[in-house]
Amino acid sequence: MENEKKSIAGWLDRLQRESWNLELLVSGGSIFLLLQVRQALQHFSADLTQAYYFTPPFSTIVYNFIAIVYMAASLLVFNLALHILLRGFWIGAIGLRSVQQGVHFPSLKYTAFFARQLTRRVPTLDRLIVRLDAICSVVFAFSFLIIFMLFSLFLGAVFVASMSYLFAWISSLMGYQTVVLPLLILLYIAIAGSVIYAFDTLSLGLVKKIPWVSRIYYPWYVFMGYITAAFLYRSIYYALVSRLSPVWGRIFLTSYILVVFLLPFFKYEQAVFFPDYLTSAHFKTSYYDNLRPSDTRITLASIPSQIVRERHLPLFIRYDVRYNAAIRQWCSGYEPSKREGIISGIQLFNGIRFDTPKTVEKDPQLLLGCLSSFYNVYIDGKRQEKLEFWYYTHPENGEKGIYTMLDLKEWQAGRHTISIKRRSINETPGVKEEQYATIPFWKE
Repeated sequence: MENEKKSIAGWLDRLQRESWNLELLVSGGSIFLLLQVRQALQHFSADLTQAYYFTPPFSTIVYNFIAIVYMAASLLVFNLALHILLRGFWIGAIGLRSVQQGVHFPSLKYTAFFARQLTRRVPTLDRLIVRLDAICSVVFAFSFLIIFMLFSLFLGAVFVASMSYLFAWISSLMGYQTVVLPLLILLYIAIAGSVIYAFDTLSLGLVKKIPWVSRIYYPWYVFMGYITAAFLYRSIYYALVSRLSPVWGRIFLTSYILVVFLLPFFKYEQAVFFPDYLTSAHFKTSYYDNLRPSDTRITLASIPSQIVRERHLPLFIRYDVRYNAAIRQWCSGYEPSKREGIISGIQLFNGIRFDTPKTVEKDPQLLLGCLSSFYNVYIDGKRQEKLEFWYYTHPENGEKGIYTMLDLKEWQAGRHTISIKRRSINETPGVKEEQYATIPFWKE
């Protein structure tokens, strides 16, 4: 047993001495991958928004999770770039030490006073190398620790939000008057406990230092450790905390967290004559296939170009799943064969069969009529009657929607406007239209 411990200790010592190789390898590879991940997350978020519609609280959880992952990737890129910079400085100091052991102040011919002060204040190369090595290892470990802490914060927020929704659901089932007060008390206790747990973490354990509170706090500390998955990284957390000065450690960690969360809400602004929000005065390139970037999805509708040279103009209207309920209400005479939710392509009858989940539509033309009648198309205020629509998957990024051809024979050369309006069911009897998309074009 003793030999085994010595063997493990020796292996760890060797690994510790050579860890800088792994640190540089992981940092360089991670930065390259994380830069790709940030772009992929932006596209994934856009695709998710357009392809699916989630109702609260699931939508809040999904989009906040994506935001946390994006923030974590950005933080890792910054921290690991700092780590590579410091490691490069460290390697440079080691290289210099191989040809120059130290500073020979007499050869510099400074005054005795200045040489004496520099001897006292300028560290030797050996001390600098040792200190840089320690700083680099701490920065590397802290980079991943802060990411785990971000995800713990997210899981804690999910826990509180889930409790509030659960209590609201229980109250609605059992009657608000009978259970609302006890559930509210439990909810406030959970919120207060989560705030105390977060404060204890950021303050490097101030709550654990209060004798009579620590015994009461411990069961909650263990419980929140599982809820936030903090038990996975507590060894790294306490190892780093024990290296820091209590006062400066609290100041640094709290400041770092505040900067991380508050920095996105600040920017240096000079374009005061350019509005931040899209207005009717903006030229929206997303409506035109020739101007829209190839990796950008169609948000509402599109035409091939802002300049039209032919008599006929193709128009694509993207199918937005957010309006399923309104389309179903408008087209009450037909029900789609597909159902919303998770469907399976596994068949257990007449033999086991695995296939991509697909549903055969009873009447595709009626289904197309339901979707196309939800929209009305106008050119310069004149409604286009008897348009023929087809289902269409846009070749650019695979957006699903409907496709039609507009006849521009009546319109002269110059600027014109396509207005797409969607049906909106009022609470009172009757149907009104709401503006869906406005696309200007110029006919030659």
